[in-house]
Amino acid sequence: MGVSVVIAASVSGVVFWVGVICLVAAVLAFIMCIEEIQARRTDAQPAMIARQHSGRYVCPCDIQQEDRDLLLRAATAVERILTSTAHELDTVDKVRNNTELPEILWKVAKDVEKIDQLAMKHWGASAASAGAAVDSVLSSQASALQTSRDHVSARIMALEEYAKRAGVIDDLIAQQAQIEQLEGANSEYLDLVAQTSGDDAAAQRVALIGEEAVVAAGPIAEAVRRARDAAELALPDKS
Repeated sequence: MGVSVVIAASVSGVVFWVGVICLVAAVLAFIMCIEEIQARRTDAQPAMIARQHSGRYVCPCDIQQEDRDLLLRAATAVERILTSTAHELDTVDKVRNNTELPEILWKVAKDVEKIDQLAMKHWGASAASAGAAVDSVLSSQASALQTSRDHVSARIMALEEYAKRAGVIDDLIAQQAQIEQLEGANSEYLDLVAQTSGDDAAAQRVALIGEEAVVAAGPIAEAVRRARDAAELALPDKS
């Protein structure tokens, strides 16, 4: 009887702990499921946002290298202007920059995107050309693409020149600030000059003391010579 009770108790304990383990495993599985769903939602968010804003952005990663470089050059120039000290201090037209530069950059981006799309189509058509007549058309299209790139490049070069001029203004502003700072210390330099050059009598006294030292050195040197001679006379002859 005692043994059966112990066995029954042991079985009950095992069942209890097995139940606990199963419950914990179920909870963990539920948590992992929730995390997986959240992760999927997180991964899906950029794609969902991209779909919602389609046509209102241009991603450089979707553009081939040649045209991507044009877009990045334009974006870099605009950023240099908008983050310049000249822009911040309104030395250049800050309001106009804030209004027009983003519009210009957006126009460049859309033009580059269109050029890239047509260039890809042109590449595909060139690879499947059926003959000389097709090649002639393709040549005209290639010329149009290059003309469009040249127009966009001209705008980008204008942006880069503007950014360069803003940089020159920044350098001048920095130099002006440093000069003003240095000018503030001029009084200290003038005081130093006055302090170090105002006492001519002190320099004369030092010169006089030096001359006296030269005079005093003569007898001392003679006394040393005589003492040396006397010491040598007191020593045995070396020969």
